[in-house]
Amino acid sequence: MRKSSLVMLATLTIGTSINCQSAEELQMDNFSGTDLFEMKATLEKQFEQDYIRSPGSKAKRFDFLIGEWDLTRKSFDSQGEVARETRGIVVARYTFEGRVIQEDFHNYLANGEAYRGGTALYTFNPSTEVWGVAAVDASTGATSYSPEWIGDEVRYGSVVNLPGRDVYTRSRIFNISANSYEWEQEVSLDGETWHKNYHILNTRKK
Repeated sequence: MRKSSLVMLATLTIGTSINCQSAEELQMDNFSGTDLFEMKATLEKQFEQDYIRSPGSKAKRFDFLIGEWDLTRKSFDSQGEVARETRGIVVARYTFEGRVIQEDFHNYLANGEAYRGGTALYTFNPSTEVWGVAAVDASTGATSYSPEWIGDEVRYGSVVNLPGRDVYTRSRIFNISANSYEWEQEVSLDGETWHKNYHILNTRKK
């Protein structure tokens, strides 16, 4: 059975997908369909072991997000000038026995009316030592990415599928301290020429 079949089976088993490294370790390319439930039992045992064992110190890299934050968000025009500034709040907390960080954000207009919001789930895979984020913006939909630490910054990229064309994004989290951090995003239509899109300053609530 090929790797894609393993992914499908894992999805049917527990509603998630097995990572590629684990699929290769199982070495089940020639697995017979008659042994489907034996493979299911093997996968479930591995998932249980991965969940029970401590993920290690690398799984704490995003702990700085935990807490309640005041958000100041700046949107830029094509010339790199601030076109709009709004306020909001961010609340990040642990869930699933501390193995997942859920981060909710809300943006408000000057009159206090909510106009944008969403949530992001951060989780660490101890087998691959890779972080994964699944994010949902209530206005624009869902996306996923794998953030990486580059020095003291977090960086990641994604592709946004807009009608008629794709837009490339690259983002970074920087100036991280106990009471504040910054996030900024750039966008590109060709992956070569980049333009400033957003800047966010999060300050911990007192």
